[in-house]
Parts: sequence; structure tokens; C-alpha cells
Amino acid sequence: MVQLSRDLQNEGDNETVPLLLSQLLGQIQQQQQPQTNNSLMDNEDAQSKYEEIRRELIEFSKKRFWWFCSLGVVAIIAMHLSFLPRTSLSRDFRRWHGQHLTKSDVKRNYLLFSSIGNTYNEVANEDYISWWLGNFTTINRKKDATLIGADNNELLSYVKKNFRDLGFETETYSYDVPNLQQPISLSIELIDSKTGSSVYNASLFESSFKTPAYNGFGFSGNATAEYVYVNEGANEDFQLLLKNKIDPKNKIVIVGSNMKSNLSTAEKLQIAQSYGAIGFIVYNDIDEINDTNNYLKLAILRDTVGIDFFDISKAMVCPTIPSVPISFNSVRPILETLNSNIINRDFVHWHFHPLNSNPFKLKITTKFASDKNRKLTNVLGSVKGIIRDSEIIIGASRDSFTSSNPLSSHAVLFEIMRNFQRLRKLGWKPLRTIKFVSWDGTHNGLLGSRFFTNDTKAFNSKQPVLCYINIDGDAVAGSHFEVDSNPLFNHVLRKISKFIPIPKNSTILKAQPNKAHHGHEHEDDEFTTLHNYWARQNNISINNLLGELIKRSDALVFQNFLGVPLINIKFENDPLRDPAIHVPNSNYYSYDWLIKSKIDNELLLHGLLIRYIGLLAVSLGEREVIDMKTVLYFQKIGTYLDQFLAENKFKLSEWSSKKVPLYLLEKSSLYSDLKDNANSNKIKFSMLLKGLHSLLEDLVEQSLALDIYNDDIAQKLIEDFAWYNLLKKLKIFAQYKLANYRLLHFENALTLNNKDYQYIYETKQEGFFNHVLYGVPEFLTRENSTYYSSRVDHSIFPYLYSSLKDDDFELTIKWIITLYEKLRTVRNKIT
Repeated sequence: MVQLSRDLQNEGDNETVPLLLSQLLGQIQQQQQPQTNNSLMDNEDAQSKYEEIRRELIEFSKKRFWWFCSLGVVAIIAMHLSFLPRTSLSRDFRRWHGQHLTKSDVKRNYLLFSSIGNTYNEVANEDYISWWLGNFTTINRKKDATLIGADNNELLSYVKKNFRDLGFETETYSYDVPNLQQPISLSIELIDSKTGSSVYNASLFESSFKTPAYNGFGFSGNATAEYVYVNEGANEDFQLLLKNKIDPKNKIVIVGSNMKSNLSTAEKLQIAQSYGAIGFIVYNDIDEINDTNNYLKLAILRDTVGIDFFDISKAMVCPTIPSVPISFNSVRPILETLNSNIINRDFVHWHFHPLNSNPFKLKITTKFASDKNRKLTNVLGSVKGIIRDSEIIIGASRDSFTSSNPLSSHAVLFEIMRNFQRLRKLGWKPLRTIKFVSWDGTHNGLLGSRFFTNDTKAFNSKQPVLCYINIDGDAVAGSHFEVDSNPLFNHVLRKISKFIPIPKNSTILKAQPNKAHHGHEHEDDEFTTLHNYWARQNNISINNLLGELIKRSDALVFQNFLGVPLINIKFENDPLRDPAIHVPNSNYYSYDWLIKSKIDNELLLHGLLIRYIGLLAVSLGEREVIDMKTVLYFQKIGTYLDQFLAENKFKLSEWSSKKVPLYLLEKSSLYSDLKDNANSNKIKFSMLLKGLHSLLEDLVEQSLALDIYNDDIAQKLIEDFAWYNLLKKLKIFAQYKLANYRLLHFENALTLNNKDYQYIYETKQEGFFNHVLYGVPEFLTRENSTYYSSRVDHSIFPYLYSSLKDDDFELTIKWIITLYEKLRTVRNKIT
């Protein structure tokens, strides 16, 4: 016991002993008895109780300490949460990725950087544009022509270098193109039939330029024969010759062409070839020559003569006779040999009589290289975005038929990239990936974009593309603002144009007639806007017929092959208003022509495209919920369907009461929808059209509801919520992801697949351009001008128009059913 007392005393020296323990010691001492045989056991019991109480007290002290710590932490958190600011999901998302620039910041800074007169490194924007145009001109002048990258390695290297210098991850993709060859020699001679001597050797060069007169995909060969003038080279012109017993077979035909023609050079050549012509000459047919456009007499209309049918399983068709484009001045001595003394009322509206009265023949010779190691090369530059749900692609063509092309589309492309680089230096990282593409081989069948989209290493077809924006060909050729677009973006295009300023003292405004329009929005004393300019021009008209009018644009590949919504933008020539006339693929389209003819001597038109397209890409890419209006899309489709029904009402009325064969219908959703309201064995043709029309009306209603829903989600994404609404934010995030998925995939659902081809054509082989709504109407050599003119309007529902024209009842049924199935799938996706 004495030992126990000492132990407790020692313990007390080292730490504070609770009162309870001291009392226990006193009780033990008071009850101390003389030691007996049980004293050792009592000591052990006391020691055990002491240890147990000591452990409990130490454990209690620890728990009390951690309890007070926890309360402190909770108090600190509660204090912080009580002062935590309300934030939106959009702001949170950008902060998580270190993005401190808001959407408004990005747009405002882009417009500032690209604005008129803004300087960077003491160089103004207009000087940068001039520098790009000048450099492209200098490089192109070193070559006769740049059909593909293999023809101009310096240009290819220059583009690649600048893509890298502007801070973009750069890749190149090359493809073999053995059939597209450079011209070696071409000639046109007027031969005296009696002596065999050459009377006239036509010049096949434009003054001061070394680019020969040639056509892409031209045929190497020669022909010597009598010649005949065939006006515009249309089918009616050849029929008129035959009516007057003038046979073009085994003759060389001479035709005029201009920008008003609804036939391309390739199509005119195919028509001539179908009538047995053995040679083809085309010249620039000029309506009126004056001092300001005197160069038109010297200009040569080069073009591709490969026919691309843009149809099921049909490859490009190249001519089998030699063809040569020629200037009006060069062909005039030949045309003057035609007999002007013969009076024939059938030819009174032709510029020349078809036959010559002199003993002359023509000899034409064309020779192209035979290099098999020819490659085209696309250049791709990209900047990765924060989210990977989709990407935006901006493209421009790099190839040209001449040695003076300033590549205005590439100057615009590079300036957009340069200003994006300045944004990135501010810390901007795009919300979505943006890609820039320099296309090769565009002028000869869209070769670059077609190879690219079929190359799984270059292009991931499973990655949705929000939009493809194309800076078309000669992007600035006049003052007429031209926009082709999928109807999904009509509202965005009009809205963005309100933020693009135009000085009121600019040349383009002075030349524009002061037409009445919907009001002068966003104007002040010094500036108007592109929106107002566009309104005065044509009431802000956007072309939504995505076929014939864009068949020479790379945008066609994305819309009609991939089902990617497109936007195609340019300033095209307006001969009635612009001070000079644009001749495509002529050396007279040059940097000097743009400045000296005052088409864009202030480089304002280039600047407008830079600001407009760049801001458009930013606006589409930086909006969390994709900015598409589906109701506009289906309203347009409904309008086009009504036009189709009205235009073909007589043929459709003939078929209206005909019974639809069950084997064509029984596996379709249209059949299951119709048989609920009719006798399944008596489905008539008119019921198919009513079902399709009813489906489109329902789609308009559903798409309107979808647009309202998407706008609501977009609003919620920028709405501020307190921290305790985290679950609500997560719900909005899920809704936003679902909304974007619907928008990104519904257009793709309108493309044909193997199953569709098997049903329609009883073959599994797919075509290249296979959008069920949009297409390029087939070219037919023996059609009249009305058919060729109607191809623009028939770019929507082209397969329905074609089957109806061929009087093919069953094929028309198949297309109606296929169209219904595709639209029904879309309805299910967006509902």
C-alpha cells in the first residue's frame, strides 16, 4: 500500500491527477488492514481499477479535444459558406479550366483586335491584309499555275510555316492525283484547206502573263476539222443546227460562255461531245465592252472539264476530245470568217452565223504532262478546346488556275488565325476545338476535301462537327455579300452582322443604292453595320438551297456527304454595280485588279469577312448550348415540300389513287403509321404524301418546343445559384449535355446508309454525296434550258424530282418512304 501511495504521488508529480483519483486513494488508505494472506490480491485489484479509470479519462480528454476541433472546422466552413458568392454553372465551368475570359470578353477583344486601323507590333490590320495578298501573289507568279500542291512547293511550305508561326498545331495530309496534269503545250490554228498552210495562229496567253489557256482534267490530243459556231453551246443550240441541216458531228465547235450561263464549261463540252464534236473551243462572251472593262477582251475563262455527277456510284467523267479556252480577241479572227451574209431567222439572235463560207479548217492541239507522282496536300491547323463534344472547322482553297491569284480567301483565313493568336496570348482557350484547313485541289472536283473526309487518319467521322465555315474561292471579287447556309444558322448569321461596323464614308457604301429596308439598326454618325448594308442589298437574304449553287465549294462535301451543317461566305461580283467585272480563273483577277479597279482598294471587304467570320466562329464555339434553331430548318423543308407538290401536281394527281405495292411498304414506319387509320391492303399513293406532310408539320411543332427548351437550358447555365443548389446545377449540366447531343446528331441522321441503298437501288454500294434532303441534280446532256435552270430549286429533294421526271412510280415511292423514315428518326431524337 505504501508502494501504491508512492506510485500515485510520483504520477501526480508528472501530471494533474483528478480529484476522483485522490479520493479513491484516501479510501484505500482508511480501509488499510494489517497485512494478511490476501493483501497482495487487494493491491493488484486496486492497481487494475486505477489503470482502467486512467485510460477512460485519457480517452475522454482526446475525444473532447477532437470534438472542439470539429466544431471549429464546421464553424469556419459555415462562415465561409455564408459569405460564398452565388455563381452560374457557366462561370464555374470556365474557372475549373482556368479560363478567366467571359464570352463577352472574347467577342469584344476579337472585334477590337480585328477592327479598322487597329495595330499590332506597330502594323495596322489593313497592312497585314495587304502583306498576305502581296506574298501570295509573289509566290504564285513563280509558277504558271498551281492546280495542286505538287505544282508549287514554295506556296505549300509558306502556308505550313505560317500555320505553325501563328501557334496552331499543324499537320499535313497528302494524296495521289495522277490524272490532274499540268499543261505542256496548246495551240489553235486556222488552216487554209486548199494549201494546208497556217493562216492564223491564235494567242493562248493573256497579255503580260505566262499561264497558258487550258482546262483542268483536259484531254491530250489533236483535231483538224471544219468548225461550227454553236452560240452558248446549249442543247437547244445544237438542235437548231440540226433543224437547219447543219451537223456538228466530226467538227470542232466554238461556243461562248459568261457568268450568266446556267451551264459550266464541262457541261457544254459534254453536250458537244454527245453530238459528235471532235474538238471544243470556248471563249469569254462579252455583252458590252467599255474603257473600264477593256481587259475582258483579253481574259481567258479557264475551268475544269471533269464532270462530277455527285450521284450514286458515278465516278468523275473526263472528256475524250481536246478542249481549249480562248480570249475574245484571240478567237475574233476565226469568228469573222463565219458567213455574215447568210440571213436566217433561226440564227438572228446569235452573235455569229454557225458556218463559214471560206475554205478554212481549224487545228487544235492539247498536250498535258504524264507525271504519275503527283500529290495534293491539305494543311490542317488546330487549337484544342476545353470541351470535346464537337468542333468547328474553317476552310479555304489554296489551288488556282493562274499565276496571279492573290488567294484572298487565305488572306482572310490567316488574319482570323492571327487575331485568334492574340486572344490566346490573353489567356483565352476556346470552349470547343477550332480547326483551320488549307484545301488543295478544290477547283478540280473538290478533291482535297473529298480525300480528307474519307481519310480516317485525318478526319474522325465519329467526332461531331458543329459547323463547317467555308471562305469561298475568290473570297472578295465584288461588293455583293453572299451567304449560303444551313437554315439552322440563319438567325446567328443575321444577329452577328449587327456587330460588324462599316464606315459611312467607305467606297462600298457610296456605290450602294439607297434602298428602303427594315430600319437603320446600330448606326451612328460615322458607322453603319454589315446588317444594314446587307438589308439594303437584298433584305438580308440567305441561300438555303444547298446543292447546285455550292457544287464548286468544299462546303458541299461536309453538308451532303457528312451531314455537317455548313456556312459559305464571300463577296461576289455584281456586274451592274461594281466598277469592274470578275473573270474567274483568269490572270486578270489579281491583287492589282482588286486595288486599281477599286473593287476593294481600302481592303474593307477583306476586313469585313475577317471580323464577321471570326466573330461567327467565336459566337458558335463559346456558347455552351449550341446555337441552332431547328424550327427554322423544318419550316424551310416544309416550304420546299410544298413547292415540290405544287410544281408536280399534275403528275402526282395521276398517281394519287394508285395502290402502293405492299412489298415496298410493309417494313416501314410509314406503313405502321398509316394502317392504323386505313385499310392496310388499300394504301394509296396520295396517303404517302399526306403522311409525309403531316410528319413535317409535327416536326415543326416538336422543333419549336425543342428550341424553347434549349433556350431555357442556356439561360439556366448563366443563372447564379447558391452553393446549396449543387444538385440543381448537376441536373442542369445533364440537361445541357443531352440538349447538345440532340442538336449535334440530328442532321447526320438524314444521310443514307447501306440499308437505304439496298432498299432503294438494290445495291449495298454507297454514293459519296448521300444526304436525303440536299443534293446536286444530275446533269443530262439532252435536256433543255428549263431543266438546267431548275437545278437550283431542285437541290432540295433532288432524288424525288429525278424519279418523278423519269416517271418511275416505284422509285418515287421508295424515296418518299426513305425520306419519311429519316425524318421520323429525327423526330424521335428531338422529342
